[in-house]
Amino acid sequence: MTEDIPLEITSSDMANLPIFIAVLIVATVVVRVYFSIKHNEKPPIARVFWCATLLIPLGMVAAWITNQLLVNEDNSLWVLSYSALGAAAVILLVEPLVSGLIDQTDLATGTVACICRDILVIAAVSALSFVSLEIACNETFYRIPANSFGFSVGLLATVLLSLYLLGQRHGGVMALVPVACCILGIAEHFVITFKGEAILPSDILALGTAMEVSEGYEFTFTAGIVTSLALLEISLGLLSLIRPRKLRTPTHVFPAIAANLCAFLLVTVVELSGFSSIDLEQALNFGFDRWQPITTYASQGFITSFTEMVNELPIEKPEGYTPDEAQSIEQELAATYDSTYGSSEQRAAAVAQFNEIKPTIVAVMNESFSDLSCFEQL
Repeated sequence: MTEDIPLEITSSDMANLPIFIAVLIVATVVVRVYFSIKHNEKPPIARVFWCATLLIPLGMVAAWITNQLLVNEDNSLWVLSYSALGAAAVILLVEPLVSGLIDQTDLATGTVACICRDILVIAAVSALSFVSLEIACNETFYRIPANSFGFSVGLLATVLLSLYLLGQRHGGVMALVPVACCILGIAEHFVITFKGEAILPSDILALGTAMEVSEGYEFTFTAGIVTSLALLEISLGLLSLIRPRKLRTPTHVFPAIAANLCAFLLVTVVELSGFSSIDLEQALNFGFDRWQPITTYASQGFITSFTEMVNELPIEKPEGYTPDEAQSIEQELAATYDSTYGSSEQRAAAVAQFNEIKPTIVAVMNESFSDLSCFEQL
């Protein structure tokens, strides 16, 4: 749940800060490529790509400021700038150093070192992705219980692990997770701002209509969104560290690919089976507010709340159910009513009164934010 805050448009001069950082990163990459070519080394294409991804959030924020769409930025622009510079330093300086040291070790030592490095990165990126999602749309995310936090981070970690194996132990495919979390957080922010509600699984089915309706809204971006982008920058920098140890003989390549794909299938099957069988409300000991889901989203976090609602989408068929049996029960109950309450004196008097007065009956479907259960008779 967000609180109303005064809209203070960020000065357009502040657009120079993310632009300067972007130019500095580009200049550093150009120098790095120049020296690689000068020393007859292979150009660091992967590092160039990673650095290019850092420019996207910087360009987006600069465009928001220029078009006077950023409000209450506080110190978030500096956080974004330092995050982008730090991520660029990891990509251009730390990653070559770490990978070089691992590649020089023997197979066993290098494998263990890669696993330890990748576990640490997956854990860090999982936590950063969760905070990136929440900080964009939930001002009270720091109050989320530890069990919901642990579940959310754990779920993100399992998804990252699947993508890690599918991408043959490279960080490129894994970047989809922090990017998706950042986008979800921004989308959730605007849904709450415009509708006062949270994103529900059913909203995904009406995504086309939502895109058409969104054209009539005026979007303004906040410090929380900029901070979310800063955390995305850090995640990208960390993911650049993940790459497999160079295999010394080509004969090891195909077995490694096959092993990774088999592990991916195994992890995915375990994830889906666990996902479909867990009852989050009971497992995490919280009550879901189905009247106003946004309160649960704010208290338990987006991932926990959204996952619980996804699990509730399928309607389970009762044991032994058949259409013929249901129709038989309906006819039996109707006959019971007709022979009891339906043939009573009160019912006959009500029918006679209705036929004489013929009143107009108005049925109102309640879609307001009122809880009629407070009236005992309703």
